Amino acid sequence: MIHFISYFDPPWHNERNVADALAWHGCEVRRYHLPDPQDRPGRNHSTMIERGDVVLTSVPQFIPVPELRRY
Repeated sequence: MIHFISYFDPPWHNERNVADALAWHGCEVRRYHLPDPQDRPGRNHSTMIERGDVVLTSVPQFIPVPELRRY
């Protein structure tokens, strides 16, 4: 499982292309839209990230370090 926290709109953003390519190659990708703080792993009834999962983000400066460590 790959968790991708970033911007996906407008559709020409590189983040969307990377997530689409990973999904096309058979990876399970969950996308979390950065501007909505409730749309993050483990919030708003979404699945928590378990040990061994991969977290990708193109904008780590917008996510507090303790929150990134928890993911």
